[in-house]
Amino acid sequence: MNLLATGDPVAILRALKTHLLVTPTVVGEVLFLEGETPDSERVRIDLEPLAVAGVLSRVILGEDELELVVRLVRVVDDGEAEVMAVALTRGVRMATDDRKARRIASENGCVLLSTPELLHSWQTAASVSDELMSRVLGSVGRRSRYRPPMHHPLSGWWAELLFFDEAHVCHPGI
Repeated sequence: MNLLATGDPVAILRALKTHLLVTPTVVGEVLFLEGETPDSERVRIDLEPLAVAGVLSRVILGEDELELVVRLVRVVDDGEAEVMAVALTRGVRMATDDRKARRIASENGCVLLSTPELLHSWQTAASVSDELMSRVLGSVGRRSRYRPPMHHPLSGWWAELLFFDEAHVCHPGI
């Protein structure tokens, strides 16, 4: 959801040479983003453009993954259990910002990615300007109501860029 809130998830995923795998429950959980402006209506999420662009695939869980989901739903919600099972059985990285899911996934051997890690990697890989990055992070904050926790290694980078525009705006009379 945070990636969708950036405004251009396809460009980000292509620059990172990353392909998303989305499980059935997650497709049903990812419903809305806040509007572009505070007074605009929420926007229903449509994953189809990402699938058409070739950066997202909906997965069908295999038998071994379903067995793992049954064990994992005792400690995390259904969507997170499915994603964790796919990551573990297929040997792919798991992207989540949920603290409990990250802890349990890590305990089970998942390699994790977070929104700040993805966006920081994109900024580096695609030489994204601080000005654009500031707008993207602001959009993520507004549209998906996400900010990294203070203990996240990239929280300082995130906070610095959020205030980039304010620090670099030329105000008449100053």
